[in-house]
Amino acid sequence: MPVTTATETERSGLATGVAGASPEPDEIEYPERNWIAQSTAHGDAVLQAAAALRNHFRDRTDVLVAMELAVYYRRDDNDHWLQPDVQVVFGVSSENRRSYRTWEEGKAPEFVLEVASPATADKDAEYKMREYARMGVYRVTLFRQ
Repeated sequence: MPVTTATETERSGLATGVAGASPEPDEIEYPERNWIAQSTAHGDAVLQAAAALRNHFRDRTDVLVAMELAVYYRRDDNDHWLQPDVQVVFGVSSENRRSYRTWEEGKAPEFVLEVASPATADKDAEYKMREYARMGVYRVTLFRQ
């Protein structure tokens, strides 16, 4: 099961508006997104990874471990979003969220895990990896089933 990660070159193209933007309320709605596991194996892998990471960081309130939480990375644009299978963000509250907005949190996730089923592997390996790198995700792992 090959694992793919974003390169330093890919990460250098950070999305604008990730850090330093004012946290003013938005007039645009950034809705929750639905998740449908591609298969039972895909769903099990995502649940197990999220549970293991939550357990690992269970004593820290400054680490967000989220499963299938929509990440909006362009302020005033709810058409551009990604929904990582699992994401980890250090230095933010672990409180409940309906979505993750990089400009409000002041940063992109540090780690993203994508569990790629045969039906989504090409999209995950190409498009999503490129977009995560642009938004400044430090480490992206693509686990192919």
